[in-house]
Amino acid sequence: MAMGASKRNILTMILREGLGLVGIGLVIGTILAVIGGRAAGAMLFGVKPADPMTLVVAIGGLTLVAVAASLLPAVRATAVHPMQVLREE
Repeated sequence: MAMGASKRNILTMILREGLGLVGIGLVIGTILAVIGGRAAGAMLFGVKPADPMTLVVAIGGLTLVAVAASLLPAVRATAVHPMQVLREE
């Protein structure tokens, strides 16, 4: 904000960075879950190895937690007064 960014710009920047990493992790994790589910298919009772509903619920839950975890530091970053940051640097 000391360099001219608005609170909205800072909020979206921090959320974009956090959710970008989460997106990469979700893609890799989903692929590994499907592969692991097929490998452990004999031990799964009542659930298919790549059950779409289970994957959607897990991805949705992880995404909600990631948004909440990214939102707290983003709100804190927008609450800091620009002069305090400039004095510390």
